[in-house]
Amino acid sequence: MPIVLNVFSGLSMNKLTKLNAHLLKDANGLEFMFLQHNEIKAIPDNFFKTSTSLRYVFLNNNNLTKIGSDTFKGASKLEMLTLSNNYELAALEPGSFNYSDFGNLSLVYILQTGLVRIKMESFKQHRKAGLVIAPTDNIYPFQASGDERLGEGLARSGFTCKDHVCIPCHFGTYQRRSSNGSYVCTKCPAGGFYQNTIGHHGTLAGRTGCLPCPRGTYVELDKIPGKHQHICRVCPAGSKTDQWSSYRGCFCIDSFYRKGRFTRCVACPKGVRGILCNETMLVKEGYWWEFRDYNESWEYQRFVDALMIPDEQYNHNDVNFTGIFPKPYPCPKASSCLGSLNSVRKPCQTGYGGPLCEVCVKGYYKSMSRCTKCPTLPWMITQMCFIACVFFLLIFILVRDERKAKVKGRTLSDIVLARLKIVIGFYQVTAGTLDAFSYVQWPEALLQLSNYAKFVQLNVVQLAPVHCSKDSLRMNAYVGLLLTVALNGGIIILAFLYFQCRKLYIKLKKDMTSEEKVEEISLSKEHCYRGAFLVMFITFPEVSSRILRMLPPACHQICQDIEMKDCTYYLKMDYSLKCFDKFYNKYVTAAYVGAIYPVLFPLFIVVVLYLLYYRPHIKTAPAIRNESGMKSWKACASSMKTTTSAAGTGKLWKRSGS
Repeated sequence: MPIVLNVFSGLSMNKLTKLNAHLLKDANGLEFMFLQHNEIKAIPDNFFKTSTSLRYVFLNNNNLTKIGSDTFKGASKLEMLTLSNNYELAALEPGSFNYSDFGNLSLVYILQTGLVRIKMESFKQHRKAGLVIAPTDNIYPFQASGDERLGEGLARSGFTCKDHVCIPCHFGTYQRRSSNGSYVCTKCPAGGFYQNTIGHHGTLAGRTGCLPCPRGTYVELDKIPGKHQHICRVCPAGSKTDQWSSYRGCFCIDSFYRKGRFTRCVACPKGVRGILCNETMLVKEGYWWEFRDYNESWEYQRFVDALMIPDEQYNHNDVNFTGIFPKPYPCPKASSCLGSLNSVRKPCQTGYGGPLCEVCVKGYYKSMSRCTKCPTLPWMITQMCFIACVFFLLIFILVRDERKAKVKGRTLSDIVLARLKIVIGFYQVTAGTLDAFSYVQWPEALLQLSNYAKFVQLNVVQLAPVHCSKDSLRMNAYVGLLLTVALNGGIIILAFLYFQCRKLYIKLKKDMTSEEKVEEISLSKEHCYRGAFLVMFITFPEVSSRILRMLPPACHQICQDIEMKDCTYYLKMDYSLKCFDKFYNKYVTAAYVGAIYPVLFPLFIVVVLYLLYYRPHIKTAPAIRNESGMKSWKACASSMKTTTSAAGTGKLWKRSGS
């Protein structure tokens, strides 16, 4: 059954390699023929002999080698012919387009072919035929004769038509279908793309209708669209030359980064630890950095996100980063800093935030350099009740009169306090060791032991943080210092008031002799002093630590640029606070005054032991040492207590200044 071609023939993009000589035998009404984007090598002579109505022929993007004098003979009404991108087309024989045979011919595209020259004998006696033989900035519109089918065919063949005037997509552009269904001419993007022909339709490189630049070359952003291969420039130093550049200015080699999608690659800064360079500059896991302001951080995040998109869907407004890279810092707790791409988007592990990821966010509290999820309210109440019970139990033991409950000369309070001193010393040394090596991944059991140590040191702020119940109650380092100092001062005042009240009560008793009153007052004084010193000893490491870590050596300089020109000082004890501002200057004065406490308190105990025990009982009375064995043990225990406290304080000072 013969194929009847009438008025319109669309055979483009069908991979045709040859044409049957009798294909158009009965197509005398054919006006438009689209044969572009095939693999046709030759057109039989007299192929268009019966196509007397043929006006437009599209043969671009084929493999034609020559046009003979009889190739188009018979198509006397031919107006437009496209032969572009037939790269092997080397000859137009004389008489191919004589005026006598093709009087209506007005436009011929012969771009990107193998023709070295065009002899005018091929267009004998023509005066108005236009030949497009080389890339130019001019465009050549033509009338589509009002035929909707022609306009429709042209719209799918690399042309845009409006009001019956059709224009081919220009050099450096290609035709694609938009979201609303219409066909538009789109510029070839920057990177590895160019287009050296007009009216191109179809997909080539990178899901575009553009030709790929040779490997190791690219088109700069300010040179788009690329209209010929010569505009593809060589990739700069620091770039890979063995890969196609795709949608960027060549890929960076290892350990190089870029600040623009189409700019040169730069080597990673030398001598800077914690940096990871691979197209972008990021920090490694366990490191942290901070940009100068939010806008700069947000700009770099958008730039990195755009650079990660491999196709043209990236945001074209985010091709460059104009800011300055900050200096990376190792995090005290390495696992809290995520690094890599997260160093821009979400630098800290869940629960962590602030400088160096050292600040616990809402719903978390600090424990052993970790941000721990807040306990439930019932559990917090249980902890507080337990602390209160233990506290009142100690007070009860200390203040009760146990003179009749002596066992081998020792009261119940002596026995309890002797055991308590051992427990306290153990937990203080343990807590100091775990805190000093907090970067070590300790087993969960040891971490729990540290929590118990906080309880033994009466560190209620960490054991049961009140801000877990309400965030507005969150206490910073300043408030913590005030609370610890107030606790010690309150204990001393409370002991003094209790003793004065007890003394007045004893003096007013009428059933006691003067000697009994003196002995009772002396015993009450002993209980008050012992209780006050016990509490001060328990809280000594925590108080000393808070005082010493408030001093300037405990401030950490963090810079927002590698040149270290834009820097901020943060308090290591609480990275949510800045050093040397008006609030810090108020508290640091008090810290300087309070810095004598870590030294003065142990010395005071040594002096008291020497004056009240060693000199009267041991130095001047060696004969009764055995009888005072218990008292000697107490002195040794007290000395050990002081040494342990001083060692703990030194450890805390060393850590705070590191």
